[in-house]
Amino acid sequence: MLPQDVQQDPYAEQEAMEQLIALGYVEKPDEDHQKAIDQTLNESQFYLARAFINKNMYSNALPILEKLYTEHSDQTRYAFQLAKCSQALGDHKKARNIVEKVIETHEKYHPQFDLLQGSLSLAEKDYNKALTFLLKAEKADPRLPVLHQQIGQTYLKMGRVKDAERAFTKALEIDPDSHIAHDGMAMVHLRQRKNEEAASYALNAIGLIYHNPIAHYHLGIALSRLGMYERAAEAFKVCAVIVPGFKAVHRMLKYLYQNKLFNSEEAIKHQIILEEIYAKEIGRLL
Repeated sequence: MLPQDVQQDPYAEQEAMEQLIALGYVEKPDEDHQKAIDQTLNESQFYLARAFINKNMYSNALPILEKLYTEHSDQTRYAFQLAKCSQALGDHKKARNIVEKVIETHEKYHPQFDLLQGSLSLAEKDYNKALTFLLKAEKADPRLPVLHQQIGQTYLKMGRVKDAERAFTKALEIDPDSHIAHDGMAMVHLRQRKNEEAASYALNAIGLIYHNPIAHYHLGIALSRLGMYERAAEAFKVCAVIVPGFKAVHRMLKYLYQNKLFNSEEAIKHQIILEEIYAKEIGRLL
């Protein structure tokens, strides 16, 4: 990387070139050349947006994808990422509108859009509808690990634990480094009261992505069931740091310190945190 004071902005350079063309100092590139420049700029912006999404910085990615999709609505990958980003930001209606518009205007079938519709239905707690979309996508492209993760999550919501286990197992066969699938298996084993296995899968998930609050939470549940209360409390504490205001975590910490570790000071601390969380929630409702 060049030092900050000598780095150049390719987009600023492009704007300067356009000014020179407008003033007549430079000839405008031919159509093919300009098309190549535009494609390069679009691709750069698209992968910048993807980088933001991979870092969970959805609000940064959103305006970039909106511009790309507005200018190039024929590009399904722009539409897919914009819908995915909108869903992550809680705008399910916008995400569904984008998906439905693409399906209406494109003849070619894309299993990713059934995957996204299934994900949206799952978020809306319409589990049967979610499963219909996801199984349709599975028939079209059974090698998508994220698809089997979503199927597993849906089966868990429906209480179909064995089916969920099969789905997460498929996801791990395709991608052994999927932290989501490892955590899914932790949930499966917690449901089956197989707490040692649950702890092992949760640790796998944490080893792959440490800042994974739900995996720390599942590890804490498994360890508390195994009587490893100090270690369970540590897992819950990590989760609380990553996601402040996670009520279930503070309830578990209060319970452990009050009933298993006999530390009244810590138990009171988490009781106070819970009261503060509830007060904020009531304040938002008023």
